Amino acid sequence: MRSVACNRGFTLLEVLVSLAILSLSYVTVLNIIGSSASKAELAADYRAAMMIAESRLAESAAMVANSLSTRSGQVDGRFQWQTWVSPADDYAMSGYASQFAPVTISVSVTWDAGGHSPREVLLSTIRLTTGRAR
Repeated sequence: MRSVACNRGFTLLEVLVSLAILSLSYVTVLNIIGSSASKAELAADYRAAMMIAESRLAESAAMVANSLSTRSGQVDGRFQWQTWVSPADDYAMSGYASQFAPVTISVSVTWDAGGHSPREVLLSTIRLTTGRAR
């Protein structure tokens, strides 16, 4: 008599289970790639906002001449910046108040993060100006 031949290959159930596992793995990998791309874009936005804020802070620090002011503008149509100079009352310098006046220079850069809540970078520094700030 002839013996029963061995079954070779996979059953339909085994093929379906392996396809389900493969598709879940594929979706997971795509989610990871998409998430890392959006994080990289957000990091690039923060880096650009910091560069804008640092340059505006340096510009305002160089221009401060005992005047209190507020300025604002826009860069690349996406980033809105605002600088303001105000008295630094918390840093009153006894004995030197007639010669130097401390002022706080602050810069805020905001932008829309593409559907998320607006993002903001805020930098501040304190400078000494000659005389009293007005």
